[in-house]
Amino acid sequence: LLGVGTDIAGSTRIPAAFCGVVGFKPTAGRISARGLGTAVPGIVGVAKTPGPQAQTVAGCRLLMQALCCKLMWRLDPTLAPVPFQAAQCTQRRTLKVGYYDDDGFFPVTPAYRRAM
Repeated sequence: LLGVGTDIAGSTRIPAAFCGVVGFKPTAGRISARGLGTAVPGIVGVAKTPGPQAQTVAGCRLLMQALCCKLMWRLDPTLAPVPFQAAQCTQRRTLKVGYYDDDGFFPVTPAYRRAM
């Protein structure tokens, strides 16, 4: 079972997490958004991105392989012509997570600081 949802701030990822399925937001420009309306007309900084949803990670990988191909690049020239690298999905390496606690403009909340 495969699906595609649009995501700006978690519209694909959060429901997937609550429903026990896999969903993620690819980098903007990886999957065609042709024919989709804009989130906020005139504001391109808030990019809605189509993202895969599936019962398994393998299902999401299959959908990404199907949608990140030369045919899609010809149909939508705004896409980045970068093939999907399925081999990276099977690598077992330590995950590194980056974060910051002060950007110099807005202090983080006390709850965020405690969590980190």
